[in-house]
Amino acid sequence: MSDAAGHAARPSRSEPDKASFWQDPVRIAQLLFPLALIALWQILSVVLGDFFVASPLASLGALLEGINDGWLGGNASVTLIALVYAYLLAVGFGIVIGFLLGLSRFAYEVFEPIVIALYALPKVALYPLFLFAFGLGIAAQAWFAMFFGVFPIIIFTMNGTRNVSQVMFKVARSLRLSRLQLFRAIVFPAILPSLVAGLRLGFGVTFLGVILSQMFAAKSGLGFILVQSVSLHDMPQLYGLVALLTLFAFLINGAFLLWERSLTRNRPMQTTAF
Repeated sequence: MSDAAGHAARPSRSEPDKASFWQDPVRIAQLLFPLALIALWQILSVVLGDFFVASPLASLGALLEGINDGWLGGNASVTLIALVYAYLLAVGFGIVIGFLLGLSRFAYEVFEPIVIALYALPKVALYPLFLFAFGLGIAAQAWFAMFFGVFPIIIFTMNGTRNVSQVMFKVARSLRLSRLQLFRAIVFPAILPSLVAGLRLGFGVTFLGVILSQMFAAKSGLGFILVQSVSLHDMPQLYGLVALLTLFAFLINGAFLLWERSLTRNRPMQTTAF
């Protein structure tokens, strides 16, 4: 009887999913906000004129023309390759370094101030060093962008590792787990929500690093086309590219947010079950 009463009193997890979309003010606001931005964009294009602000339709037309002419797909592929290359480097280095710094108190106290200082460093000033080391091309862009994105991942992984319960580490020592086994079986599941937050922030700044590198010294890529659009005063192309990059970053960030929220939402249930 008590179990039946407990199940009856417990709210169903599927009830919020059955609520009508139009009864959720948060979702309505999330839908209306981009529409409001597009409306404001259109108003500004009328008020200021297309010399300063291209209209949304003109910007969309420039992108469609770029697809037909081939320059948009070619330069977007260059940017995407550099981004994937840079982000994989940032994730690999960030997780490994963050785990090692979080696992060792000595390493944390020695290197944590250095990591924070490097994170605050104006990284654009270091781009000539990457050009000197790797030359013009995707390699320089990727390693430069990696230097942007690796630090949030290090910091979140490091702090997440340090917040893992010491009881779990004692259990690992009693089982004589290696560091790799310790990370896979204990640390990784415990720090996953914090790690996903670091991956989300790391992706954003890695993307920024790729675009900046192509704006400063590149012969292809969307960053290069952005600078070219400014020099040619091609406002439809410029605003179209800005809108495209914003939409891409928005979608990827939204996917990370959904992943992060699902982990946070499920964590109390997992803790209780354990």
